[in-house]
Amino acid sequence: VLKGLNTPIGCISIEYTVPEQTDKAIDCIDYIKKISKDRIVECNYSVNETMEWAMEAWKSCDDMIEYIQTQAFIQTGFGDIYLRLKS
Repeated sequence: VLKGLNTPIGCISIEYTVPEQTDKAIDCIDYIKKISKDRIVECNYSVNETMEWAMEAWKSCDDMIEYIQTQAFIQTGFGDIYLRLKS
């Protein structure tokens, strides 16, 4: 789905499964950042099916990529990563 997207959109969520698909999650975040060009993209996530923000503050794409490689994130197992264009 993302490969067909070539212009930025306001908000999108992607499912993640870690540690098995950590690289794919990173690739998705990188792609959204790339097509958003000069726009600021913020990230947050929810664990499993909670539908609740796991972080109080949204992170930059670079900070999110760094965070999803931590043991704390990997222990969440699966959930959704949300990306939005900053207003």
